[in-house]
Amino acid sequence: MTSRDSSLSGLSDLRGEPLPEPRELRPSLRDGALRPRVLVAGQGPPIVIIGAGDAGVRVLRLLKDREPSAGRVVAFLDEDPERQGSRIQGIPVFGFRSRLPEILRAHHGCEVLVAINDPPGELLQYIRACCEPVGVTWKVVTASVSVT
Repeated sequence: MTSRDSSLSGLSDLRGEPLPEPRELRPSLRDGALRPRVLVAGQGPPIVIIGAGDAGVRVLRLLKDREPSAGRVVAFLDEDPERQGSRIQGIPVFGFRSRLPEILRAHHGCEVLVAINDPPGELLQYIRACCEPVGVTWKVVTASVSVT
C-alpha cells in the first residue's frame, strides 16, 4: 500500500489512523463501456469501492459530503449477487471482485478503497495482486459514524 501526506477527515484505516489525501491526478477514461453515467463530484483520481454494503455506503457519503475534492467514485464491487447491476447513489455495482482488473484498466490512475468490516485475508491478497503491479493505490478503510 502506498502512503501520502494530508488526511481525509472521517475516514481511517484499520489502525484508526486518518487516510492521506489522494494525489492530484486527472486521468482519462479509456473504456467507455465502464464509464458510469453519474459520478460523485471530485477532482482527485477515480475511486473504486470494494464492498457495497453499509460500510461502502458510509464511505461514499463521507467522500461525497466531507471531502468532495478527494475524488469521484466510479464503481462499487460486491460479491452479493443481489447487489450486482444495481446503483448506489447513482454509482454502479459492477459485481464480483473478478471485475477489478477490468475496472483498473478502464479507469487509469484510480484508487481502491476496501470498505468491508474485517475483510478476509484472501480478498486482500487478491486486491494487492491486482493493484500493486499496475501502481494502483489501495487501502482498507472504515467510516466513523457519530450518533447524536
